[in-house]
Amino acid sequence: MKKTLFGFEMTFWTANGVELFERAAYYGTFIALVIFLTNVVGYTDIESGWIGGLFSALIYFLPLFTGAIADKIGFRSSLIIAFSLLSFGYFGLGFFPMRIAVLIFLVAIALGGSFVKPVITGTVAKSSSEDLRAKAYSLFYMTVNIGSFTGKSIAKPLRT
Repeated sequence: MKKTLFGFEMTFWTANGVELFERAAYYGTFIALVIFLTNVVGYTDIESGWIGGLFSALIYFLPLFTGAIADKIGFRSSLIIAFSLLSFGYFGLGFFPMRIAVLIFLVAIALGGSFVKPVITGTVAKSSSEDLRAKAYSLFYMTVNIGSFTGKSIAKPLRT
C-alpha cells in the first residue's frame, strides 16, 4: 500500500513541491529580468523588452514539444533534463552576466521550465484517482499561484 497524505500519494505532493519552487524561481526572475538586462548586462530598454517577451513566449510555447519528448523518454529522465537546464541557466545568469551568455542561459531556463510544465501536470494526473482528480488539479493550481506570489514577493525587495 502506497503512503498517502489527504488521499494523495507522496508523488503528488512531491510534484506540487517541484512546481511551487519552479514557479517561484521563474516569476522571481521574470519580475527583475528587464531591469537586469538593462542595468547589469547592458542591453537597451527596447532590446531588454524584446528579450523578456521572447523568454516568456518560449516558456509557454515550448511545452508543446517538450511534452511529446517527455512522453517518449519518461517523466524521470525529463525532470533530470529539466533541472539540469534550470540549474545551468539560473547559475549562469547569476555568475556570467555577459550579453551573448545571458541569451544562452535564458534559453536553457525556458527549455528546462518547458519540460517541468507537462511532466508535473502529467504526474498530478497519474498520481491522483479519478474521484480525486478535480481536487488534485485545484491543489496543483493553488500551488502554482502560491509559487508565483512567493517568487514575486521575495524578488521585489531583493531588486531594490
